[in-house]
Amino acid sequence: MTKQITSILFISLPITITMGILFPSIGKILSHNLLLMLAILLFLNLLKLDLKDLLTFFLKPKFLLLFTCLKLIIIPLFFLWVFNLIYPSMSLAVFLLAGISTGLGAPFVANFTGAKLSIVVGTTIISSLFVPISLPTLTYIIFQENFSIPYLEMIALLFFALILPLMVSFLSQKYLPKFITKLEKCSFQLSIVLIIIINYTVFSMYSELFTLNPKQVIITLFIASTLFIIFGIIGFYFVKIIKNYSRDEQFGGFISMAYINNLVVIVFTTNFFDWQIAALAAMYNLPYYIGIIVLREISEKVYGKKL
Repeated sequence: MTKQITSILFISLPITITMGILFPSIGKILSHNLLLMLAILLFLNLLKLDLKDLLTFFLKPKFLLLFTCLKLIIIPLFFLWVFNLIYPSMSLAVFLLAGISTGLGAPFVANFTGAKLSIVVGTTIISSLFVPISLPTLTYIIFQENFSIPYLEMIALLFFALILPLMVSFLSQKYLPKFITKLEKCSFQLSIVLIIIINYTVFSMYSELFTLNPKQVIITLFIASTLFIIFGIIGFYFVKIIKNYSRDEQFGGFISMAYINNLVVIVFTTNFFDWQIAALAAMYNLPYYIGIIVLREISEKVYGKKL
């Protein structure tokens, strides 16, 4: 089944990208439901979570504190400094992407690749709780612009997209165990369908960019891919250095850093900034999904069928 899912991803990615660029009308309609699709994706992948394992992870305050500081403060400030030197016009876009929380789709990647699910869910929750304060505050201070995300609206958004599916998952496992057992058997297939729809939707939103400024699209895609790799490497070695965690936990660190909430960045940058700012977050979708295939191949060929 895993090989079939990998094949589906490998085939569907170029098809959905092409369809999104050439036939964007349906995708633009679906774009209003991006966060809903992400919330459902998170719910499906929380079904496999061991609650005791997650509780044990949250009892490690040192790791959580260091991860949060690294993810939401140190990394975005570092990349802001780098891009101010080499590519100033992209510095704000990179800063916003680097400073956003771990993605709502990250638990799917952890499930699919065999990485530690608890570390990914834990970092998703803790970073999402702090990012409504950290990202707008840092952006306002550094760029001296009147840019902010309405605090209560952002809290409501995160509650709907993250906390609500988490609560529904926990309650469902407790009160509807038979239904959850059946749903868990097809969770991968349902997740793949959502991923295909999400990918099509994102590229349909920026279809005009591919014809208006293809050179800038290539540059933006290169930057997004480079950031994805660097973010992941930082996460992998952070988990390895902070404590000699197991291999699946190290891959959990890679996923926690590389698989970010780029779709959330798309949502609010579309309203406040120009296309270049939002386009970087959109192009991040390509390495995001290609990375799923690559990580799965690594887990099978290098480390065995399961990490």
